[in-house]
Amino acid sequence: MARIITCGFEAQSASEWAGTEGTAPTFSTGVRNSGTASVRFQNTTSSARSIRFQVYADDTVGSGKNVYIRAYIRLDAAPAARTAILAWDDATGVGTGSFYCIKVNPDCTLIATASGGTSGAASSALTLGAWYRLEMNYDGAAHTLTPYLNGSAWATAISADLGGGHWARFGVINPTTLDLYFDDIAVNDASGGSPDNGLPGAVPASQVSGHVKAWSGSAWTFNPVKVWNGTTWTTKPLKRWSGSTWL
Repeated sequence: MARIITCGFEAQSASEWAGTEGTAPTFSTGVRNSGTASVRFQNTTSSARSIRFQVYADDTVGSGKNVYIRAYIRLDAAPAARTAILAWDDATGVGTGSFYCIKVNPDCTLIATASGGTSGAASSALTLGAWYRLEMNYDGAAHTLTPYLNGSAWATAISADLGGGHWARFGVINPTTLDLYFDDIAVNDASGGSPDNGLPGAVPASQVSGHVKAWSGSAWTFNPVKVWNGTTWTTKPLKRWSGSTWL
């Protein structure tokens, strides 16, 4: 199978990933893209705070690979400084060097670049409090990175040969303050058969619980369903009838 990593943070445990840099993220059950939980990186002081998944045993295995990484992200407070939030790393999986990445800017736009990059074609600005599907294709043979926002590529970045790569990283990689959620992480490579040998694509709508779609004025977007429990409004999952049980 070409699908190597899948994580929706449903276990709400750090055992779901291979390592942490800085303070571990917290889990949120009230804000999530699907399932029952997401992870939240809420930095009130400028610091690095990320998690990593081991995709390959070492860089030798990852050399020349096409790797496809997905994360659903939700930005609730803009970063004070540019920071990498999704990266393919050929070193130790910590620190600010030796990776290709997608960075978020203080104006909430995204750029694709190498670890030291500060510029590049920018995406449209993210709306605070909204979920987006963020994906990247790292081509280890061509040394290029193509980023995708909700399925649409907006740039191509090219830089030096990483010499492999075996860590997928998520979070606040360059120290800054912000408030950022991740959910529904997936990593594919180009081995194996379709459909998991390319971009992971969207999570099926049937898996997105606790949300309905509402018209934003330009598009249908998922929004949380809230109910009154007698004291406060709380987010609750929607259930659907499968023919034999409520899911």
